[in-house]
Order: sequence, then structure tokens, then C-alpha cells
Amino acid sequence: MEVGDASAVVTVTDEPPLLQDSSTGQALVSGNQVTELPLNNRNFIRLLETIPGVSSSLDDESNFGLTSRADVSINGLRRNAVNYLVDGVSNTDVGSNITLLSTPTVDSIQEFKVLSSNYTAEIGRSGGGAVIISTRGGGNDFHGSLYEFNRNDYFNANTFFNNRVPRRADGSIVATVPKLRYNNFGGTISGPIYFLNFGEGGPTIYNGKNKTFFFFSEEVRRIKRGTTDASVSVPTALERQGNFSETLGLPICSQTNNTFSTNCTAAGAAPVTAIDTAGNTIAIRQNQVFRPTDNRPYAGNIVPFGDIDPRSLGLLAAFPLPNVGRYGFTYSPVDINNTRQEVVRIDHNFNANHKIFGRFTQDTSSTQESFGLFNNIVLPNVSTTDTNVPGRVFAVSYTGIFSNSLVNELTYNYSTNTISSQLVGRGRRSQYENAANIREFFPENPAGSLPTIATRFSSIGATQGYSIEYGNSTFRDVLTWNRGNHTLKFGGELAFEFKNENLGGNTAAGSFGFNAIQSQGLAGTTAVTGTGDSFASFLLGRANTYSESQFDPRVRLRFGRREFFVQDTWKIRPNVTLDLGVRYQYFAPPVEVNDFFVSFDPALYRLPNAPLLPVAGVPAGTSICANVACSSLNTAVLNPFNGIARAGVNSRFGRSIIPRDKNNFSPRVGLAYQPEFENGIGNFIFGNPGQSVIRLGYGFYYDQALIGIFENATFFTPPINTSIAFTSTAANVITFSNPSSDPLAIPGQPVIGVTYPARSLGIGGAIAPDFKTPETQVWSIGIQREVFKNAVIDVSYVGTKADFLIRPTNINFVTPADVLRVGSANINTARPYLGWGDILYYETSAISRYHGLLSSFNYRLARGFTFTAAYTFSKTLTDSTNDRDAIDRPQNPYNLRAEYAEARTSRPHIFSASYVYEIPFFRKSENTLARLLLGGYQVSGITQIESGAPVPRVVISATDQANGTRGIYPNVVSDPRGGLAGTIDPISGLPFIFDPLAF
Repeated sequence: MEVGDASAVVTVTDEPPLLQDSSTGQALVSGNQVTELPLNNRNFIRLLETIPGVSSSLDDESNFGLTSRADVSINGLRRNAVNYLVDGVSNTDVGSNITLLSTPTVDSIQEFKVLSSNYTAEIGRSGGGAVIISTRGGGNDFHGSLYEFNRNDYFNANTFFNNRVPRRADGSIVATVPKLRYNNFGGTISGPIYFLNFGEGGPTIYNGKNKTFFFFSEEVRRIKRGTTDASVSVPTALERQGNFSETLGLPICSQTNNTFSTNCTAAGAAPVTAIDTAGNTIAIRQNQVFRPTDNRPYAGNIVPFGDIDPRSLGLLAAFPLPNVGRYGFTYSPVDINNTRQEVVRIDHNFNANHKIFGRFTQDTSSTQESFGLFNNIVLPNVSTTDTNVPGRVFAVSYTGIFSNSLVNELTYNYSTNTISSQLVGRGRRSQYENAANIREFFPENPAGSLPTIATRFSSIGATQGYSIEYGNSTFRDVLTWNRGNHTLKFGGELAFEFKNENLGGNTAAGSFGFNAIQSQGLAGTTAVTGTGDSFASFLLGRANTYSESQFDPRVRLRFGRREFFVQDTWKIRPNVTLDLGVRYQYFAPPVEVNDFFVSFDPALYRLPNAPLLPVAGVPAGTSICANVACSSLNTAVLNPFNGIARAGVNSRFGRSIIPRDKNNFSPRVGLAYQPEFENGIGNFIFGNPGQSVIRLGYGFYYDQALIGIFENATFFTPPINTSIAFTSTAANVITFSNPSSDPLAIPGQPVIGVTYPARSLGIGGAIAPDFKTPETQVWSIGIQREVFKNAVIDVSYVGTKADFLIRPTNINFVTPADVLRVGSANINTARPYLGWGDILYYETSAISRYHGLLSSFNYRLARGFTFTAAYTFSKTLTDSTNDRDAIDRPQNPYNLRAEYAEARTSRPHIFSASYVYEIPFFRKSENTLARLLLGGYQVSGITQIESGAPVPRVVISATDQANGTRGIYPNVVSDPRGGLAGTIDPISGLPFIFDPLAF
């Protein structure tokens, strides 16, 4: 609040002036636009897309509750660098910095504005823009509203991809319009408060006019939605019975170089033959299944019922039969999303100088996820979960005017957000015959979930229970002192936050990987390439890999922030305003209540304490140091947790695992100049005095790092949570009865050593010990010009430079040259940190650069017509688009410069237009019937056109044997538009969009 003289009148209106005379780059969306513009699910987040400089990765509909993700980027900065404030208090879950604690309903919003560049030191926490929302309050008159918003699939067209699914032979549609039952209803009421006055003297009824007001809104959503493109691959009816006769491929021939292939016309090629289980000599063909006990091909390629593992038979119930093509199954799962929100706000004026308001918002969200929360098991009704997400925000703010020049605003808020998700699908072992007899390495599996089963078909699996508890208690105070032509502001905020969360997912239930190896044939000791089948291996109960986490850990984090600022808005002249300010930001490193924080610190790693790899005379698959008793190989020096830093034990940073960053000072400067040319060329360009504003500014900003990466430090790092991974050997095959291929490993106990040479323990979430606070610099220059009455254009250039951004990487990377040198079986012998496998590392080494030309046109006519258009021409360059996406792990950590390219969020051209027009006919007709039936209509709409995602370099998330999952740039070896493009994929039954063999 700016301070004026004693008779200053503060006017709150839905229609603020179009011309803004501040130095801050901002855009304002009025309450009329919020409520009147068409939003297909009535979520204000979609209105951000109408503002210049905003690049959106939002889905067609912005969701509520658990998936209330504000997936937008402002001025090329990261999507989780945007600060969302409601009535001056934070509304962001800092676990991801992208999920809103509460999504205000459009009918409860008075207005909101977006500070996109060069905002003053009064705003903190993030550098990627600030979305400031003001909620509605009551007044002296009673007002109310009721509404119903309905959508139904009967009015919807089918989706593009559904239309691509081939029709059945009778012409009927396989993939129909996804089911949709969308009901959104609610109401508002506001006015003065009246209640019985039980005090002595005075009126019996308290009259709140001019003193005490209330506003209440309630909104309910009942949504049943069919998700699109639910296509899975499933075995045929014959394959489920062990009959793989239709799976046989081309004949296999031996080659002169002791290899096998289907090239039987090559010189020296000879057909491979064998005696099958019926005693007949047969020619071996692709996908021939062999009996493991005697290496004989099954007669007719049919696995007898007696050889099928009974646990595999029980799990077959998870697979439906194909209904599209040979292996495809398409269906329309229905996700349920029911939400309810209540908002109560009370404003009270003690007198003209002292006011207070309080707001309580309660969100209740109940959803059902067909594929499971965070699990994405697409088989129907297997991993389905029910999730409840209640959230509550309480805020109270006091404003006191103590003199003509002194105003103080004190705010307190307490926010909570919880998530509770439980498995309700057919994903428990008890629901499948004999599945309870599938053995795990570690005993903990509180939900009794199925293990993940991976074959050449869609995976089986289910999630564990998942819960989050987040709380934020924040005090904020701002003192405004008006002294001459200076408006000084001093203030700060103290935030105390906690977050309790478990990992969830399915890691504690185990994961079996099946491939053709365990059912292929051998010519002597050489595998006959092309034989075997992964699903046949599953039926036989012979897995190639098994992995599991020791338990489902739960962390209890405590953290907070302290921010202080001073700001001077100096009115140098009536038409020149200079903003000078500085903000100090300290984000306390998170700590874990039980000191469960662990990380990998290279400074603590000692090469002499590493396992001596390779070890002469030790056969592959032997534990060098397991639970039983370490062998004498190098036990004197072996440290299985070499380099691990534990909070409160040996961490260099006490109870934390990162240093305290205490030097985050954010200077900010801005200038707003209103030209005053009465005539001449200046008048022609800038108009009359008061018709133009030139603004420029520069500032530093710091981001609060997302807390989720610190949770990973416990979820995926030994010794707090040890994960095991076994691979079958010729001597020890992984089965449902024995998930371990290591004879020295004791089920139920962590394997704390390494296995030579197949694998070492991996680290899935270490934090770099030189971790810094992400830093952003923003600069801009622009002009806002009133071109005619009620019409303003705004053109500006905005640049941003972000450094110390978070990126995931693998610091135990094996180069391709080293893989060739040591061989794929000995990868771990070539790692920089011997004794460890992949080390996923979160470091602050990423950068981004942005340059944008932002323009907008706003026209507002008093007779009910509003039109806004925005165009952005920009480019964002970065070497890591997001903080922790697997696709952002560099292809080569030793050449980060090669990662520098257009960000995935970059959109060179973005255009949007929005309009609201109240049709004037019959609005004031004297004929009551005509006025009621024909008057009061309006036309409104939003149009958006934007460039697609950048395509100069296509990056995919891929996994290799040496270095795990990361972003890979595929090599193009032929024209993707030729070859298999347009032909039918035998798995899904859909045509290929491009030739997959071109890469």
C-alpha cells in the first residue's frame, strides 16, 4: 500500500488503468476476464498462456488436486522458478516447486497479475516470475451466484490418435470417444456480517456495514474421464497355453565365423538342427523355445503344461486377450477426479487506520488413477490406485496506518498439504493364484504388491502405498515509510517448513526381468542367437534379472528460509520514477529428523579402500565382500561405503549434506519514464503527456531449490536404503523361488559389497558438496503506449541469464572407449570411483540464456468489450531444461558443452488473443420477457497459436548397460519418412508414424 495524505481514498476495482507507470514488467488479468473468458475446466492457470513471455507445457486441461501442476515457463526460465502468491502468501509445494497447494477457483479471484521481469525487492523466493492473486472480499451489499458447468463426451469429437486405430472387420470403431462426465458446480455469497450482540448496551444486532464483511465460495467437481490411447501388448491365447508354434520365424544357420543368423545363403552357412523333445530332428528357426533341463527344443515349439511354473500361470490373469491385431489390446480406462473447495474470507475494519482480514481455504481431492500413481502399469485394473489430497491454507493479514507517512502490513499463514494413495486394483499377490509363493530378497512389502514382471509384453506390477505431509508456517512484515518523494519499504519473511514423504512406487516389491536368454538353445557352450522367447522364459519361471530395494523409506525433512529487503521508490520528477532495492535470501539446507541424509562426497572417497578389480582367479558372479563373511581378497582395506557422507556422522556439513549459502544478495534497479512532449516528433511517437511509459530494469534473483532432490538422497542411496540387482548366470538362474543369482547373498540382508565383474552398488540421488543456490539475472527495456482511448500497446525486450541451475548427471560415467577396452562384462572395472556403479549426482552446473521480444495489445471499451492480444518472439538456450528429468542427464558428462541447445520449453513464436463481448441487444428492453430470454448474452473466446518444440536435435530418454538412463541423441541412418513409415506395427496394430529403423 502506498501512503498518501490523510484523506487518501483507496479504490478497489475490477478494471484497473491499462497504462502502468511502474518499472516492473507486469500483466494484469482482471476479475471480469477471469470469470468471463472460456476455460474448458475453469482453471485460472490457463489464463497465464494469454500473457507475453509465457511458454506453456500444460495439458489440454489443467488439473486440480494431486496433479495441480503449474507447468509454465516465464521468459525462458525454468517452470519451477515461478512464485505463486495468494493474498501475499506462498502457494507452492517446494517438493517440486511446480505443484500448487491450492488452486483458487475462478469465482473466488478478484484479479491476478504476473510480474514477469524486473520486479522490486519486495518479491522473493524465485526468479522466474511471480503470479500474484488477490481473492474476493465482501462489501456493504449482499451478492451471490450459482453456477453449473457441464461437459460430456456426447458433444466431443474423437481424438487424433483414436481415429488412427484401424476399425474392426465389421467397420465398427475400436477406439471410441473417451468417456467424459464433467460436472463443475458451486456458488458464492458475500456481504456485511450481522450477528446477535450479547454485550451490555448498544444495539441487539451487530451491523457489519462499513466494518465487517464476509465472502464464501464453494466449488465441487465430479469428473469421470476416459484416458486416450490406452493400448497395451498382450500374449495370444495360444501363447498363454505355452504354444509358440505361431511365433516361429526364419530358419537359423551357422556361419563360418562361429555365429548364427538367418542368412542361410552365405558361403559356408549351414542349417542348425537339433533333436526335439519328441525325438525328431528339426531345423531350428527364430524364437524356438528350448527345454532348460536338457537343451532340447520343445516339439512343435509348445511348452507342456507340466513345465509351466504355477506362479506364472496365476499371473496370466493380469493379461486380457488381444482385441486389435495380433498382440494389441485397446481400451478406454476411466480416471475419476472429484474435488471440492471452500473459501471463507472475513474482512474487519477496526477504524479507518486499522484493518485485518483472514482467509481459510480448504481443498479436498479424491482421485482414481487407472494406471497407478507414479507407476504407469497400463494393463487394465491391475495397478489402479485411489488417492486423497486434502489441502488447507490459513492466512491472516493486519494493516495499520500509524501516521500520514507510516504503514505496516503484517501477515501470517499456515499451509498444509497431504497425499494418501492406496492400491485398489488387482495388484496384490493374494489376488492371483500361487503369486504369494513368489519369493522376495527383502521381506518388506507392506501392501503385498505384485513384483514388476517385464517381458516383451506390457509389464505387470503394482504400487506401494504413498503419503506426503507438507507444512509451511510463514511470518511476513512490510513497513512502508513515505518521506518526501521517496517511498521506502522495509521488510522480510521467515518461513518454517516440513515435509514427510515415503518413496512409494514398486521398488520394495521386487522386479523380475525376463528375456529370451533363459529359453534359448546352446550349440555346445555358444548361445544360438535368435532362439528363445522372453514370454516363454516367464512361463518357465526363469528370469534374467532381479532388482529390489531394501525397504520403502520415509523421510522427515525440516527446512526454511529467511528473507529481508529494503526498497526505495524515488519519484525524481513527476514523470520519472527510480526503483532501487536489495533483497537478502537465505535458504536453510534441509535436515532429516533422524539424520537419514546420505550422499556421495568425492572428498571422502579413498581409492586404496576400493575393491581391487579385476581380481585374478575369481570367477564371474562371485561376491568379493557379502554378508556372510568377506573373503580374504582385500578385506583389510575394503570399505563398501567408500565416499558416503552421512548427516550427523561424517558429513562435512553437520546434519546437512550441502553447505550453507549465505551470500545471496539481490540488487534490483528499475526506471520508469513518462515522456511529456507537447508537440513535434516526440509527441508523434510518444503521444501527449501521460500516454506513454518507458521502463527499463535489471536485477538478481535466487531460487529455492526443490526439496525432492534431497529426498532422493535417502530414497536411493546406501546404506540408508540399499538396492540389490542380480543377473542370472549359467550356474545360478534367477527364479520365482530364488531371486538371487549370488550364492553368498543372504535373503533379507543388504548385499554391502560388490560382485565381480557384473555389478557394483549404485547411488540414485547424491547431492554435490559444492551445491549453490540457483541464480538468475533479468534485464529489460520496453515502452507502453496508449494508441487511442482505452487501447494500449506494450513492446519490450527481455533477457535472462540463469546460472548454477540444478542438473542430474552420472559422475561414475564409463566412456565408450573404456567399454571397448574392458568389455561389457567388466564395465565397473573402468569407472572413476571403483566399487560403485552409476552415481546419480545433482549438481548446480547448468545454465540457460533467453532473449525475447514481448508485445501485447489491450483494448477495453466501457460498453462491455475487452480484447487482448499477445505475441512473443524468443529463444531459450540451455544445457539442461529441467532439474531432475532423466532425459536431462547428459549423454556425455565430460562434454557438457555438447548439451547446449534450445530448451524443450522453447517456443520461438507464441500468439494468443482473448476477447469478451457483451451483446447489447435486449439488455435494457422494456419487455420483461424479451429481456430475460434474449438479453444478457455474450461472446468470448481464447485463441492460441504457437511453434512446436525445437527439432534441430531430437533427444530421447534411453538406458544402456554401462551408464543407466540418460538423454541420448539418436543417429539418423536413413530417411524416417521411408521404410516402415505408414506400415502396421504388429504389436499395437497401428501404423508407424515414421520408420523406427531410421535411427
